Amino acid sequence: MNGDPSPVFGSWPQVVLFGDSITQFSFSYHDCWGSTIADNLQRKVDVLNRGFSGYTSRNCRQLLPLLFNSSNVNRIVAFAIFLGANDASDPTLNPTQGVPVDEYRNNLSGMVSYLETIGLGRDKIIFITPPPLDEQKWDEHCKKNGMINAKSSQLTAEMAKMCVTTAFNVNVDVVDLHSHMLRDPAWQKFLSDGLHLTHDGAICLANFLMPTIKKRTENLPIIGPYWQLFNPDDPLSNSYASRI
Repeated sequence: MNGDPSPVFGSWPQVVLFGDSITQFSFSYHDCWGSTIADNLQRKVDVLNRGFSGYTSRNCRQLLPLLFNSSNVNRIVAFAIFLGANDASDPTLNPTQGVPVDEYRNNLSGMVSYLETIGLGRDKIIFITPPPLDEQKWDEHCKKNGMINAKSSQLTAEMAKMCVTTAFNVNVDVVDLHSHMLRDPAWQKFLSDGLHLTHDGAICLANFLMPTIKKRTENLPIIGPYWQLFNPDDPLSNSYASRI
């Protein structure tokens, strides 16, 4: 092969999904909102799943510097922070996960500040509010699994509202999934156990989030020459990559 490999082949842009179990499960068969995003961005970006089941904004703020630093954020074009569903627990009933609303606000803004210090601009950051909580279904889930129900729809709504307010205050985009789902009279269909998403809920989130992701990715080229233009004798030539 002649010449150096085109950087378009070796340095794929990245979209990061950072959150709790709803993010961790987002590449699974039913909870497929992350894989749906990836499917929409084929040959444009790598979609990185950085979801941690059971984690709160407090945990994720502590974890963030261990995952991202100035040496590995240069290819990130969108960074979605999707937290609050676990935070929305009564700290008395669930001290491990319960995070006060004011601390939740500080954790979100602190993560934005950290990402900015390592070179990720605020224009690339997206907040996603927690979905609404179906109290009855979640209570049934807790009883079935021997868990204490420390959540409420009111506290979840407060977290969602704080997420929107914080996004405005720190100048980042926000996808208000909580309000969006509640506009559907049958919004409970979006939640499998009252908290996590059904397949319908995953598709709802993917479709609602995708326009915000596209704002950051629509001008990116398809990576690699179209097969009709592919030169088998020089597949990585800059001349072919430049014709994408």
